[in-house]
Amino acid sequence: MQNPNAGPEFNQALAQLSAARNYKSSNLGSMLNFQVSDQQIIDDYNNSKLSQLNSVIERGNAQIAGITERLNSANQLLSGLPSGDARRTSSEVFIKQLNDDLKSVTSAVTGAQDMQKNFTPIGLESPEGLKEITSFRTFAQLPEERAAQQLYQIDPESYRTAVGLG
Repeated sequence: MQNPNAGPEFNQALAQLSAARNYKSSNLGSMLNFQVSDQQIIDDYNNSKLSQLNSVIERGNAQIAGITERLNSANQLLSGLPSGDARRTSSEVFIKQLNDDLKSVTSAVTGAQDMQKNFTPIGLESPEGLKEITSFRTFAQLPEERAAQQLYQIDPESYRTAVGLG
C-alpha cells in the first residue's frame, strides 16, 4: 500500500528496501534451500518489511528533531536582526527552506507510520507470498542447480544423460 501523499521518490525508496531485493542481509541469506522452510521465507519477508518501515520512522523522527532545532535557532536569530538588515532576507529564505524540509520529512514519517499501521503480512498462499518463495528459492540455488536447470531447458536429453551418469 503506497501513500499517495508521500510522493513517488519516497514510495520507490521503500520498495527498494523490501526483503525481496535484500536476501544477502537476511538471516536466511547464508542458508541453503533445504534448510529454509516456506514459512521462514514469508516470516523473514514480513519482518523485514516492518523493520524497514521502523527504520524510516526512526530516521525521520531524528531528522525532524534536527530540523526543528535548526528552525528554532534560525527564528531566534531572525528575531534579533533589525528590520532593515539585509541578512533578514537570507534568513527568511533559510527558514522557509527549513519549514519545507520539515513538512516533507513529517509527511514521509506519517506515510511510513500509516503503512506500518495498515501493514498486512503476506501469507503462504497469497500471490505475493508465492512470488517471494520462488524468488528466494532462485536466489538460494547452488551454481550446480542453476547449471542443471539450464541444461534441462536447452537439451532435456543431455540433462537425463548427465543425471544418469551421476
